[in-house]
Amino acid sequence: MHAPALIATALLAASLTACGSATSEEGTAQDGASGTQPSGTPPTPDTVPGTPSELPKPSSSPTVPPPVDADPPPGLRERPAVERAVADAAKRSNVAEPRVVVAAFTPVTWNDGSLGCPQPDESYIAMQVEGELLLLSVDDELLSYHAGDDGSFTYCAEPTDGYTVRPG
Repeated sequence: MHAPALIATALLAASLTACGSATSEEGTAQDGASGTQPSGTPPTPDTVPGTPSELPKPSSSPTVPPPVDADPPPGLRERPAVERAVADAAKRSNVAEPRVVVAAFTPVTWNDGSLGCPQPDESYIAMQVEGELLLLSVDDELLSYHAGDDGSFTYCAEPTDGYTVRPG
């Protein structure tokens, strides 16, 4: 097992032990790791292009990381959308881009148009959206980036488990 997989696995274990109980919502797709929706205030994502100069530090780990038993696909880091996400993660964490590691990547089906990162007082299309989930690791921090069918990744400070993993 590679270091990114070990990091993601350790962070998954830590985040699952820190989770409280919550009720499951009907119609919520599960990925098998958790049968509950996290409670709390809805997250606020920031888009990668045109990010403000003062970026917030990552505040939490994703609630349910994707499976980490496989390496990311070859050439993933060279995709322009992934390069932008890596640059954003480096800026948020105040490190050089080579310190950002692709910890996990998986194609997903998001439960709705929020792409697993709903904002307060926002309405979203109530249909499933195919996309991708990218987890980037910087030291002991795990940053979650979500993409819809357009392939543009958006940073999500407080992701939900509102997705189903698709075969890659």
